[in-house]
Amino acid sequence: MGKVGSEKGCRILEAKGVKKSYAVGDRTVEVLKGIDMVVEDGEFVAVLGESGSGKSTLLYILAGIDRPTEGSVTLLGRDLASITDEVMAAMRRREISFVYQFDNLVPHLTARENIILPLRLDGRKEKECAEVAAEVCRFLGIEERLDNLPRQLSGGEQQRVAL
Repeated sequence: MGKVGSEKGCRILEAKGVKKSYAVGDRTVEVLKGIDMVVEDGEFVAVLGESGSGKSTLLYILAGIDRPTEGSVTLLGRDLASITDEVMAAMRRREISFVYQFDNLVPHLTARENIILPLRLDGRKEKECAEVAAEVCRFLGIEERLDNLPRQLSGGEQQRVAL
């Protein structure tokens, strides 16, 4: 696959008619009722709404973590319904990133180890992982915090490590 988002204006994400419902006891609760959206390279998009309005559900579906009840999602040129969980996990490790409300770091690993973990899961060699971690931390301005545990980092530092 070529780089779908390598040129300004390329479509990164497209959702068509995305619906999500859950069975709660003997009734069905519709959380998403037909979401259509497009995100192009270079755009910043915010998902806003009241608590319980389906924001997290939508984001999970757009990221391939959950599947819609109806509709389709195309991410980086790939129809998420047609790829395996393993391929989706690799895409999340290599091509997309999330900033969660909570950082989701492994609490007993240092910042360096948390950064290296997904690289090792992706099969990269230890030396390459160390080089990537050092480069990322220089870029993010947290190179002096690499040996700290998550609880020893500020909220912003935790978010940068998680990215």
